[in-house]
Amino acid sequence: MCDVLCQVFKDVAKSEIAKDEEGNVLYFVRKNKQNQNGKVLSLAKLKTLEYRLFRKMREKLRNYYTADKSADKKPIGEIVKRFR
Repeated sequence: MCDVLCQVFKDVAKSEIAKDEEGNVLYFVRKNKQNQNGKVLSLAKLKTLEYRLFRKMREKLRNYYTADKSADKKPIGEIVKRFR
């Protein structure tokens, strides 16, 4: 099972945002023999590498903007230049 989960993680990480959007959600379910409905034990979100990179850049840019905006009122162009 660990090998299969590892492979799923690698496949999702390599996929493109255009194809798989943000990623996938895995649900770990315990099935009952008497009842076909299972009980969700846990879930895991697998994000694509592109999504994680874009999100990190967006958060960094937001932090640069809010920190610089309140501190010394620099123009946005300078903030973007410093971010790059």
